This record gives sequence, C-alpha cells and structure tokens, in this order.
Amino acid sequence: MKQILSYKKPILLWAHIITQFSLYWFYLIFVKKESSNPHILILSSFFSLTIFISFFILLEEREKTYIYRVCTTLLWIPLYFILEDILVSYVLNNLLLLRYFFIFQLIFSYMDIILEGQYHFNFFRLGTVLFFLIIFLLSNFSSLDVNFLFLWIYFLLCLFPLLFFLIKRKDIDDRGLYSYQLMILTSSFLALYLLGSFYFSSFWNYLNNFEEFYMMSVLAGVLIYLLIKSYHLSFKDFSSPLKKWIQVCFLLFLILFMVNGFPSNFFQLFFLAFYLSAFFVMISSYFNYQDLSQQDIDSLLDKSKENLLLDKYAQLYAEKNTRFLHDMILQDNILLQKLVQRAQPFEEKEQILAILSSNIKKIRQELNAYDPILNPRESLNNTYYQLIKDLEDKYQNQGILIDFTCPDDFLLPGPYDRFIYKILYELVSNLFKHGKGFYTEIQLEEKQEQIFLSMVNYGDYLDKNFGQKSSTGLKLLTFETKRLGGHFTMKEGQNQEEGYLAFYLDLPIKKERIHEDYVNRRS
Repeated sequence: MKQILSYKKPILLWAHIITQFSLYWFYLIFVKKESSNPHILILSSFFSLTIFISFFILLEEREKTYIYRVCTTLLWIPLYFILEDILVSYVLNNLLLLRYFFIFQLIFSYMDIILEGQYHFNFFRLGTVLFFLIIFLLSNFSSLDVNFLFLWIYFLLCLFPLLFFLIKRKDIDDRGLYSYQLMILTSSFLALYLLGSFYFSSFWNYLNNFEEFYMMSVLAGVLIYLLIKSYHLSFKDFSSPLKKWIQVCFLLFLILFMVNGFPSNFFQLFFLAFYLSAFFVMISSYFNYQDLSQQDIDSLLDKSKENLLLDKYAQLYAEKNTRFLHDMILQDNILLQKLVQRAQPFEEKEQILAILSSNIKKIRQELNAYDPILNPRESLNNTYYQLIKDLEDKYQNQGILIDFTCPDDFLLPGPYDRFIYKILYELVSNLFKHGKGFYTEIQLEEKQEQIFLSMVNYGDYLDKNFGQKSSTGLKLLTFETKRLGGHFTMKEGQNQEEGYLAFYLDLPIKKERIHEDYVNRRS
C-alpha cells in the first residue's frame, strides 16, 4: 500500500526549494555587480532562514489545514523581494504603486491568519485592486499629479489594522485566541512604523528604500512564531536540519574558498555557501521524504517514522468504522423501526420496537463518545450531568449513588469540552460495568487555565489481574491526555475502614491547542 502525497504539498515544497535557490542567484548577481548594500545581505539571509524553517514545518505537518496558508504567505515575501526590480522594469514602471499594492495584499493575508479565519478580506482586496487601477490610469493617461494619493495610501496601509481592530475590538476579544494580543501588537507596530517614517527620516534614509521590507520581515517573523507555537515545536525539532545546514555550509565554503584561490573577501563566499547549502539540504530532505512516503508499510516499520504512518491509518480506520456504524447500521435500525411501527399489530411488535429503540440509542451514544457533538446553547454542566444520567439508564444502574459536582457557569473551549465528555463517558461506563463500590464522587472544575477532574468510587478496588486486561478505553484516554499535555492517574487507597478507587485528571488549557482545533474543525 502506498502513501500518496496530496498535490498541494509537493507544489509548496518545490516552491520553497526554488525560492531558496533564487535567493542564491539573487545574491550572486548582487556580488557580481560589486554592490556594497548591507540591507540586501541582511534581508536575504533572514528570508533564507524563514524559508528554511517554513519548509521543514511543511515537510513534517500532518493535518494540511492551517499550515498551507501560512507557508504560502511566507513564500510571497522573498519572492517579491527577488522579483521587484524585474517587475518594475518590465511590468509596471512605478515602484511605489507596485510595492504598496503588494504590502496591502500581504497585510490582508496576515490579518486573515492571525484572526483565525473569522473575517474575510475579499471585499478589501477587490477595493484595493480597483483603487490602485484608478491610480495607475491617472498617473499614465492624465496630467493629474497623483503623488498626494500615494501619501494617503501610505497612511491607510499603516493604520488599516488599527482602524479594523478599533471597529471590531469587542468581537475579536470575544472570539480570538492569539488574535486580540497579536492585533494590538501589529497595530502598534505599524502605527509606530508610520511615526518613525516622519520623525526619524534620517534613519529611514539610511535604510535606502528597504524600510518596507524590514516591516514585512517583522510580519514574517510573527507568522513563523505562529507556525512553531501551533505545532508545538521547539529548537530540538529543528536541530537536525540546522546541524546538517551548518555542516554543508562549512564544506561548501571551504570548496569555494580553495577554488577561488584564497580570496580576501571571504564574507561573500560564506554567504554564497550559506544560501547554496540551504538549497542542497532542502532538496535532499525532500527526496528523502518522497522516498519514505512511497515505501510500503513493511519497510517503513524498520525505520523510525512508523508512528506517523500508523497514527494516520488508525485515524482513517476509526473514521471508516464510525461512518459504517452511522451510515449503515444506525440508518438500517431506524428504517426497520419505522417499518415495524407501520406494520399491523403482532405478538412481538412492542418487544421488537423496544429492542430497536435501545439499539439506536446505544449506537448514538457510542458515536457521540467517539466524536461528541455538543449543543452550544446548553451549559456544559447540564451536558455532562445528562451524560451521566443517560449512562445510568443504559446500564440500568441500581446500586451506585453518584454525586456530580460542577460549577453552573463551567465553560471550556474546544477541544477540551469534547475531551472531558469522552473521559466522563469512559470513566462512568467502566464504573457501571466493572465497579464494585456503592458511592461515587465526581468533581469537575477549572482554575487558572487548568482543568481538574476527579472521580472517587468508595468501596471499589482493582482486580488482581487488572494489568493484564486493563481497559482499552482507559489506555486511549491516558494517551490522549498525554498528547494534550496533561496527566491522568489512577490510585487505589484506604479511607478509614473502606477502600476506594480514584481517578484524577490534571489538564492545562493551551491556546495553541484551542487555535489548532478551531482551524481544523473549520477546514
């Protein structure tokens, strides 16, 4: 069986590789012209690093949702940086018009990302296209002086995020996760950038017409930060490709240094090796990844990447079974129930209807336990309490008294609200199926972005062979809790004269998880 890459991913990966190689040629032409502009070196190096990081995040991603938009937006910045002179020379002979138009589109894409897709800027994009088209026509086909329009564009470009934030502040504060803080920082940064262009004109002159690229570099840095945080990455995740980059860079530098006869200007050779080595590492990693993705499962299991593939297959298999359970078994039971209801009375009719009704209810409970669909109009307190009552009816509980304690205003964002539903389903189901106690306390609360859940079943105890036949559901919950960064523990103890069996969940609420869940469920 082959793992087939979606067409979007290879295209984006190759776009990163080609852009990285273009930066090498761009700097090589810069060296051939014997230019001494330090801004080209600084910006080229920064863009090379952002492309490198974006490439390896894209290479390892699984969900294919949020990451494509961010990586595509990151890619447009160095591409425009490389192609601006060509576009001005052969397409549009107006640097300010072209650059301001690109920055506007970049800001729209940037805001769409940090506002988590809550707002669409197609209307603003269309408006800027029409506005810039009018300026282009006026500047080329009329005698009207349009320089004052460029000043207004400059003001609007820097103040648009601030104006948008002030108008939508309440909505952004209510619905955003990173959005509110990042919109404040972005608006403040662009407003300060606008002030700096007037009050620090001497410094702006030193930037030598590259100030807008430095501004775009800051926005690119924020997008890289979002990528790293959203996918829970650290420096260790990049240590291997960075180490390889350094090794190849050092080797290429030595080769170029010796081939050129030990030249005095070794800084130029170093940066040529810097860009070229990044290209070699990226293209080598791409072909290694492609070879890995095309191998069958048997050969893949001998390597260290099997968990990624097995997780994907397990997820697809579970989704397949869920769809089969819903589309075939549940629908057939519902149809059979309707047919029996319409049929003429017969001796076993009521008994059959009772069995069908019970089966339909059980199937729906299992489906909801796998992927809970919670009613946003109902409080989580009532939702969880009703779940416990439904399970009592399902297992015909007669001997265990349950005391469920949860604040009336208890509120959790996704995916934590659904995860608590699943863990309550599993714990209470196991309680009714295997519990030997008589009284159970369940407490659920949230303090300082930390979820605490405890279930203590008095009079219960573990079987001697529990380790050999422990619940598969509990194993899955333990794994899921670790994936979310929490701790799930089980404790058997003695309280005065009676024993008890307790389960404890301690789960931090992380904005990265909320953000990732929001994007994935929208896509």
